[in-house]
Amino acid sequence: MSGSWMFCDWIAVERHWDGGRMKDAKEFQKEHGSRGRERWTRTKHAIERRTAQNGGKYTVYEFRDYYVDGEGENGWVQKWTAAEGSSYYDQGASYNSGYSEKRQANDGYWYTWEQFKSWYGSQASLKWAEAKREL
Repeated sequence: MSGSWMFCDWIAVERHWDGGRMKDAKEFQKEHGSRGRERWTRTKHAIERRTAQNGGKYTVYEFRDYYVDGEGENGWVQKWTAAEGSSYYDQGASYNSGYSEKRQANDGYWYTWEQFKSWYGSQASLKWAEAKREL
């Protein structure tokens, strides 16, 4: 059945950082029961990202969009699997390798994560997650 967990390639699903590791929505539901959806939503800022050939850090959906036309459905999954993994923005990890992602703030201008942290302080993760992404 298309759209179900039975049809979905578990390697290429959205995962969030929780309890010391990346987990998919099904794991959240299994571990947290009726509170799984709420916890999933609260960890949206901690989404997994992987590095594409252009140095950009993309979620699984963005990564697919970046590669699917040239690589096809199986090809983009292979690229995802092979890509440097892993990130979430609120734990002080380094995301630079000559590339600094920018997002659009409420004022309409584009800023890096460091600029978001400096301006928004404790609200930076939330504001970053809500901000429009530069692709």
